[in-house]
Amino acid sequence: MEERNENTAVRFGVLTEILTRLEELTPDQYIVPDVARESDAHFVATASEDIKRLHTLRVILASEYEKIVLHQTKLAREAAEYIKTKNAAALDEESTMPSSRFSKLKAGVERTDQNRRLKGHFAKIINEMFWLEVKRQHSDLQGPVDICVYADWSLCWKESEREIPHGLIGIIAISPDDVEVALGGILGRGRLN
Repeated sequence: MEERNENTAVRFGVLTEILTRLEELTPDQYIVPDVARESDAHFVATASEDIKRLHTLRVILASEYEKIVLHQTKLAREAAEYIKTKNAAALDEESTMPSSRFSKLKAGVERTDQNRRLKGHFAKIINEMFWLEVKRQHSDLQGPVDICVYADWSLCWKESEREIPHGLIGIIAISPDDVEVALGGILGRGRLN
């Protein structure tokens, strides 16, 4: 599969990218969930190829997001250190010169922040697709239960440890430690707006 980073240009639309990235995945590239099945988990089925692909893509996206965050942090630190060496008047002057170091640093931070937000949105879409696929394939995973995908690719449910507000009807689907953890914490590391 082609390596992607924060500077990869968008070559096609979201739908095409989703389909292409899922099609590029081969079984030997699947990323197995890192949680062993718990004794109180009720087995429903083994994950299908579609579920394995979606799970793998969401883990890959979490890693890509993490790389963008690290790059953004590096750029922000570099910009902060540079700003410390200049007075306000010098920075104002540099900000009007596109080729100045300050302008380049600022543009880099802004571009990386936009890439981070876009990657976060994309990861959120894939995460939603993953849970939708699990629920569509397994209608028996309904109600106030926690849905888990374990290292042996087993799809299981557990009694929900969360209180469901009165009148809430629907499916609650979370990973063993919540969706945000399943995504490597990407949703909690910054606003996705």
